[in-house]
Amino acid sequence: MKKSVILSFVLAATASPVASRTEEIPRVLEANYEKVGDDLKCPEHATSGRMFKNLETETLQECYDRCNSLESCNFFTFFQEKNMCIGCTLDSSDELAEHNGFEAYEITSPKSPSDFGYKLWEGPDGKSGIGHKCPFKKDGKGHPDRIIKHQKTTRDDCYQKCLADDECGWFSWGEDEVSNADWEGNCMLCREDDELQYHEGFNFWTVLKEETKGTDKFDGEDETNDREVDDEERDDRGPGSGSGDPHFKTWTGDKYDYHGECDLVLVDHPTFWDNKGLKVHIRTERVKYFSYISTIAVKIGDDVLEFNNDVNNFLINGKRVEEQKRWVTTYLSGFHVRRDPKAISLRFDEVHKAKIDLIQRKNGFPAVVVDGGTSEIFKGSLGLLGDWETGKRLARDRVTVMNDPDATAFALEWQVRDTEPMLFSAARFPQYPTTCTPPEKQLTNRLGMSRAKEEAEGACAHWKQDKEDCIFDVIATRDISVATEGSIGASVA
Repeated sequence: MKKSVILSFVLAATASPVASRTEEIPRVLEANYEKVGDDLKCPEHATSGRMFKNLETETLQECYDRCNSLESCNFFTFFQEKNMCIGCTLDSSDELAEHNGFEAYEITSPKSPSDFGYKLWEGPDGKSGIGHKCPFKKDGKGHPDRIIKHQKTTRDDCYQKCLADDECGWFSWGEDEVSNADWEGNCMLCREDDELQYHEGFNFWTVLKEETKGTDKFDGEDETNDREVDDEERDDRGPGSGSGDPHFKTWTGDKYDYHGECDLVLVDHPTFWDNKGLKVHIRTERVKYFSYISTIAVKIGDDVLEFNNDVNNFLINGKRVEEQKRWVTTYLSGFHVRRDPKAISLRFDEVHKAKIDLIQRKNGFPAVVVDGGTSEIFKGSLGLLGDWETGKRLARDRVTVMNDPDATAFALEWQVRDTEPMLFSAARFPQYPTTCTPPEKQLTNRLGMSRAKEEAEGACAHWKQDKEDCIFDVIATRDISVATEGSIGASVA
């Protein structure tokens, strides 16, 4: 049963503390929302109706105001202890997800599209504008449907900018707390709505008030079309990583596996930070038909950090780093080494959020995430994460593309050579020119495999991303606990 929420505003008769307690004159207003339940929140993804998430909402009223100021938002959920507000558009409260700590509310009299001058885009087959933006590229060139992009805008700024452009009939805007903070406030104007691009954190709107074009001034920062291409390429580029047994993800999200045993070059960037140079090497160990990352080494300048899945026991220049002490900061070649409960994090640029995270995992397989944030700090790098600028799996000659589905040749190309420095404290077989030790052939059709896969799929059902990696790891290790931590993407803030 729904419970109405009543907001009371109390006016004191005098400034006297005593009088304010004894002469209160209450004035009561009924709120435009009703509570629909506890321990419920808006769904996890845009495809299920989530429109925004904000982590700086201090009061229930602020959360309501956020939702009420967003066309089509009719439910909001609030977690006061975490200052978390999530808004969504749903057909009923039955679509809310269970989650401890949240309170869920429904707006009883939502505003109409005419109050805003625009409405949430509706496409064929019930497709929604939530989680969509104006397309960026087509056939390697700027998409003809995209007019321009602006940065540092409000949603209303974006709407007004669209009104002022005779070609613009639609716009997309980056809402709060999107996956990359620098996309928040990004405004993209669109002349057509035929080929939208799915992108969590953005919403796509249809403009209604043609007659009001050009009535307001836009105060955001314009971006030219030439500049837009560079920015958008960074939008499509994300962190590269190596994890599990082992799974690799390039800068542009291309995923592949390699299960041999040897030392491999994850990142090689000779010109990093005014030619200090950056190298990230991984050492893999083979267990029958799969392998896993056992140790990660990062070299910047003349200094080397080694990590073997223990945040309290890692090496810098071959020596164990002392336990964390208050007011004492650890550095590697001048860069802050942040020590978190589950990770060692090398921080390069706090403005652009550039970093390398070395993540401790319960399954014993450490992970590494190389994240340039919104910077170009890793531009020019190659290795198993691919070419930073294109995401292509390039050979050492920087020309040959090695995108074969079987990544063996690409991995062998990036085996650490005998002409490269040994970053690990001790050498271990095999070392180049002896090639990586291949895994044993997996018998995929043996008795019980189908049941193992079914159990793995169940254990990994809660993973929001990289679920197929989880399933493989559970099957390979015969250990369901591998799935308990979730993907590496949520390990470090």
